Amino acid sequence: MRLVVSLFRAMNITESQIQKTVEQRLNDAGMFAALNGEFSQFLSFPEGAFVEIVLNDAGRISDVEEILRGYKEELLREGIELDAIIRAVWKVTAVNFVGLARSAEGGLLSAAEFEAFLIAGRKQCRVTVNVSVAAEELLQRQLAGRNSRSTSRLPWDARKELLCTAVKKFLEIQLHNGGESYWDPIRHPHLDINEAAMLFLVGQSATFRELIDAINSAFSAPILTNFSRSLETEDIRIRNFDQVLPHLSSLLAGPFARGQNFSTSAPEMFSRLREIEQQLMRQYYAQKVEIADPAVKNEFKRLFA
Repeated sequence: MRLVVSLFRAMNITESQIQKTVEQRLNDAGMFAALNGEFSQFLSFPEGAFVEIVLNDAGRISDVEEILRGYKEELLREGIELDAIIRAVWKVTAVNFVGLARSAEGGLLSAAEFEAFLIAGRKQCRVTVNVSVAAEELLQRQLAGRNSRSTSRLPWDARKELLCTAVKKFLEIQLHNGGESYWDPIRHPHLDINEAAMLFLVGQSATFRELIDAINSAFSAPILTNFSRSLETEDIRIRNFDQVLPHLSSLLAGPFARGQNFSTSAPEMFSRLREIEQQLMRQYYAQKVEIADPAVKNEFKRLFA
């Protein structure tokens, strides 16, 4: 919620004075515990003052708004402009696939609809996110690596899980933005992920593609049996991604482009990935284990248990 008073600043006021006054009034009202000091900010400019009050409980926004309104009126009488933003720290608790997305008129869209549930203290809300077909196809291409057919065997349920992860990360990025660019899920409960947004999420890092290629190679028909045997020899469960990761090093293709270093350590490469890339890779790997060749799974029952 945004409150703006348009006046001209007539006297000096420091950032520390603003912060001290706001925090004291919140404390007097028994709401200081709701203040998130890490993200809140108190700024002073020649044109006026700006405060961003970030709360851990969205249910206290209206209360804090009232406190700020009184403070703004006091500054108004002194000829000081105060621009204030009051927002909450939301957490994404769940993301689910809903079905094919529809327009306001009920017509089908070229997108899949997901719902997400958010919580900020006592306040909860539900938002929807439409993921375009082009965005999903981009994600699949990123996971296909050099083998464009490698994701064709992934069932829809598996692809839904990957999309849920992408939607969750997208929402977390939107919620993390502060200042003028912050997103209020109460006032704007719908977002869209198009191809450009998905590209921003999964990126085009050579490291990501190289590791995906290694995973696809490990589960390909010519290699899976020997790969499984090597893991079994070292008593490694194939479902344990962190233990399997070093064994993917031997399947790395080598340098990505002229001037780049030859990569031989899958764990080191994985550590360089962004969080969303790591999450997607873990889920993609888990799905590859699930749909591995039944004959190989039967031969190495203990490994796949």
